[in-house]
Parts: sequence; structure tokens; C-alpha cells
Amino acid sequence: MTEPDRNLPQELAESESIKYGIKFSDITAERLMEIYKIYDETVDGVAVYIGGHATMYHFMIQANQGSYVEFRFGSRLDANSKLLARVEGHTVDGDSVFGFGFNANLDPSERLQRHKDSDELEAKFQKAVSNYIKQTGIGVSIGTFK
Repeated sequence: MTEPDRNLPQELAESESIKYGIKFSDITAERLMEIYKIYDETVDGVAVYIGGHATMYHFMIQANQGSYVEFRFGSRLDANSKLLARVEGHTVDGDSVFGFGFNANLDPSERLQRHKDSDELEAKFQKAVSNYIKQTGIGVSIGTFK
């Protein structure tokens, strides 16, 4: 677990470091669209423009076939950046729990600064989407932030 922030009360520091995912059975088109909005706001992608019911159908098909779903929604770093959804665990009743992430999809030869920017965007997105999932009241703890 990460070191709690010394300026925050212990409970608050610990709760903000927890990463939340969402059960597959709780994923709806509306919730997915909210995650798309968070993606667009944090990484300057085009998820809402591209997203919608077709993407929800794509998500459900891929999620049922495996443990990993990706969408190329772009970002301010690269047009090929991806929104990722992957199985992070299972509930006791066997439902898959998905966590969401950002992959800038940068070429390894890119300048170091772009990779640093990518890490910052990834952390920003993950915290924002985790907070949204927690606020819905359906979040499932899937670990902690770095």
C-alpha cells in the first residue's frame, strides 16, 4: 500500500489511494459513456464522438470472449492512444471485475518527455475513472494506486 499523504486524515488518504473497478454485470451503456467522457476530459480523446451503442456492443462482445478490451480513441499525445478495460479479478459469485486504463501507445523511440506525459495522463485518467466508479456506489476495490 502507498504511503498516506501526511496532510490528509489517515482514512481519507487511504480511501483516495484505493483503485476501483466495476463488475461486468454493472456495466451499462450510460456508465460506459461516462467513462468515455472522463477519458475525453483527462486525455483529450474522442471517445464520446466515436462511442455509443455500437461501442457498447463491441465492448460486450470482446469482454465475453476474453479478459481485455481496447478502443483507439486517441489523445493529445497520439491518435492511436487507447482506452483499456481489463479483468482485474472476480467476485465470489464469478462476475468479472473490470478496471480501466489509458495507453498512450507511443513508439519506444519517442522522446522521454512524451513518456513522462503519458504516465501523468494515465495516472490522471485512472484516478478520475476510479473516483467516478466509487461515487456510483457499485465500485469494487481492485488494488491501490502507485
